[in-house]
Amino acid sequence: MPEHNIPLTASTRFYFTTPDGDHTHKESIKLLQDAGFDGVDFALESLPYICSNDEELKRYCADVAEYAAKIGMQLTFGHLPFFGTLKVPRKDPRAPELLDRDIRICIRAAGYLGLERAVIHPLGNGAEENTPENIEKRRRQNIEFLGSFVEPAEKAGIKLAFENMRSPRENEGKHFYSAYPDELIDLCDTLGQEICWDFGHAHTTGLDMEESLKKLGKRLTVTHVNDNHGGEDEHLMPYFGTVDWEKVISGLRAVDYRYSFNLECKMFRVPDIAHFEAARYGCRISEYLTDRIFNKK
Repeated sequence: MPEHNIPLTASTRFYFTTPDGDHTHKESIKLLQDAGFDGVDFALESLPYICSNDEELKRYCADVAEYAAKIGMQLTFGHLPFFGTLKVPRKDPRAPELLDRDIRICIRAAGYLGLERAVIHPLGNGAEENTPENIEKRRRQNIEFLGSFVEPAEKAGIKLAFENMRSPRENEGKHFYSAYPDELIDLCDTLGQEICWDFGHAHTTGLDMEESLKKLGKRLTVTHVNDNHGGEDEHLMPYFGTVDWEKVISGLRAVDYRYSFNLECKMFRVPDIAHFEAARYGCRISEYLTDRIFNKK
């Protein structure tokens, strides 16, 4: 495996659910290694449904962590559940309770896997006007929601990385809280945690990528690298959409970003036969982008 300027990683979701069936975490880790990646972003949300109790969860995580170490793949961070990963619709009255349960299980799993941090989604609300009162209400809701997981995360030995949510440009008057850097920074600093920046979410929101990254500065510890055409959250490969990757390069260079460059693309419609070639493209384009960042070309 070639040496990279910073670790190149991809979500285990890259090769998990496909038209040909489901794959294991180990299978995903191995395919991504074969494609040239250094490690993975561990998608944790399936674990509450794979493991029926905490002892089973410990055994499962120990087995996967041992396998990753044996083949030389890094497990440094993961992604906690969100409303879209639940087995019930978001409008189901049980959804908030199930989400809380799944997040707490997966925080423990992150500790068992030896992860250093885990990404979590703030709460969004696109139904209310952005009056000062509503914005402050959303801020308080997020501090309460996210803050409830800080102690369990500390106990598990991990940091939480709050992710910027997407807010469609045409809905600017009712944007989702945490879509903008200042809101994300406030949550991060108030709760003493970190930030994950999703380039696709920022692009649908219409943000200047370079200026946003400069604002985040050293708080930024996780990236979600994906592309879209400025409307839907398509999670395409870089250069398949209209994200300005030159501004991404200059922004990451400006903050001297040293954590992993992490590909998060939707591949669930791609047949198994094409997954390795797709992963190889993802790795090669990640190598190109990070070479540009560090070699200043």
